[in-house]
Amino acid sequence: MSKLINKFTVGGVLIVAILLSLAIPKLTAQDEPGVTLSTSVTRGLQGLAGPQGPAGSQGPQGIAGVIGLTGSRGLQGLTGLTGLTGSEGDMGPEGPAGKEGDPGLTGPIGPVGLTGLTGDQGPQGETGLTGPQGPVGVTGSEGPQGPQGEQGAPGEMGLTGPQGLQGVQGTEGPMGPQGLQGTMGLQGLQGPKGDKGDTGEQGPMGLQGPVGPQGPAGPSGSTLVLGSLQTSSPGASDGTQVTATASCGAGKMLLGGGGNVTVSSSSVIDNVTMSASYPSSTTTWTAVGTVLDDLGSGGSAPTMSVRAYALCSL
Repeated sequence: MSKLINKFTVGGVLIVAILLSLAIPKLTAQDEPGVTLSTSVTRGLQGLAGPQGPAGSQGPQGIAGVIGLTGSRGLQGLTGLTGLTGSEGDMGPEGPAGKEGDPGLTGPIGPVGLTGLTGDQGPQGETGLTGPQGPVGVTGSEGPQGPQGEQGAPGEMGLTGPQGLQGVQGTEGPMGPQGLQGTMGLQGLQGPKGDKGDTGEQGPMGLQGPVGPQGPAGPSGSTLVLGSLQTSSPGASDGTQVTATASCGAGKMLLGGGGNVTVSSSSVIDNVTMSASYPSSTTTWTAVGTVLDDLGSGGSAPTMSVRAYALCSL
């Protein structure tokens, strides 16, 4: 075996030497200007190196040389001899599993087999996972209007809302038309008697006037006619009024008149007043008494009485 390997080794060296001889270009040298050494001249042995001379001054920078042409491609070398088959090596580690192949074509459906015996019912399987929600369906067309529903019970009253902001004051409206004349109100109650005023200074005597014409003959006399006494209910309340009248006889003329208001108890004398006294006709005098404050309560409470009188001619 070793001899056979040596033969192959020597043959390989010879082949390499032949290829090198064909591919080595000519060598040129510039020993002296104009002298070229070819590959056919054998260079002699290199002599011993002489002593190093002194360093010369640095010369000027040379001009950059022209880039040489690219050499031609060498010939394809001869194919080497096939080496001997080596001994079988140990089995390598198991490689990774290959990719799963594409599924094969579906085979033809086989004939239907005989119906087997019905087996026992298996146990209830576990509930499967909820599937994903399906897409939203298309909105259906609007259905017909349903019947009128019954009226619901009234809801509870809501809470009172906050008071709104003060509104802007409106502009003053035009003056309305003149209202109708109102009806005359009732005569007010007679006020309390005022304090007597101071006596004024006596004025100067006036000039004597002219004598007036003779007047008609007056009545030869007069007579006083008392009207009937009118009494309120016991304990009359504030605002109660009692009216009394006195009238002259037929053919007699009313010359004047008056009235009088009394109470059954002096403790309530200030609770009543004469609110009116006037001639209600040419023959009748009218007097009105008014309760200013309650006269009390109960059947035994004080009362107010009014009497009118008329001064009549004879």
